[in-house]
Amino acid sequence: MSVSDKSNLSWPYKVRFAENDDQLYDWHEFELVESPSVDTELASGAEQVVKPAHYTWLPNGVEVIDLAEHLNFNLGNVVKYVSRAGRKTANPLQDLQKAQFYISREIERVQKENADA
Repeated sequence: MSVSDKSNLSWPYKVRFAENDDQLYDWHEFELVESPSVDTELASGAEQVVKPAHYTWLPNGVEVIDLAEHLNFNLGNVVKYVSRAGRKTANPLQDLQKAQFYISREIERVQKENADA
């Protein structure tokens, strides 16, 4: 099914375009329209959202998110903060402290889980 064939797709959500708009719309009532021109600043900003350099430095095109999404929340954050330490900013201390915070939370979670077993 192509993206343009939206009639057979169901989506449980409706959208409202303004706070004072009483009308709710199904998402498929609208067409996606490409912008005729993309602002260069916006494009570079979008690149920083999608593929920021501090997450894409691993070899073979592996991204940090590729690893982190296979872990639970705490461990995924540990991977994120350890891997970007010293890459997002020159001082790695804050990222390492954040990783330490999530490691501590995960240790507490596992200890509680083991105690309840």
